[in-house]
Amino acid sequence: MSESKTRNHTTQNSPPAETSPVRVERRYSIRYSFAVPAEALDLEKGKRCSGRTIDVSTGGCFIASNHPLPERTRVKLRLIHGKESVEILATVRTVRPGTGMGMEFLEIDPAQFAILQRWLAPLQNK
Repeated sequence: MSESKTRNHTTQNSPPAETSPVRVERRYSIRYSFAVPAEALDLEKGKRCSGRTIDVSTGGCFIASNHPLPERTRVKLRLIHGKESVEILATVRTVRPGTGMGMEFLEIDPAQFAILQRWLAPLQNK
């Protein structure tokens, strides 16, 4: 009988189950305020989304858009600065409805990466 009471006691005192996942934002590189036109093409559904970057790093960016793509959407992302553009394989990591989406860069060609670094270089010295 004491064994049963112990089990009930333990069950009653156990912490409540977690009801929602905790999001931890992990950025691996510094983002810089850098506004350029951005175009994202959903690689699965072919849907296009356009907007402007708010901030950019060598590992990701935030794109302001009234109609962001859903989380986990893999996209071909194109950032345009002057007469140059950079194409990046990326995924949507966070969505703020009516505001925009946070993107994580997954793959970028070394030549494209060098252009992105050149764009960000003047901002790193500020």
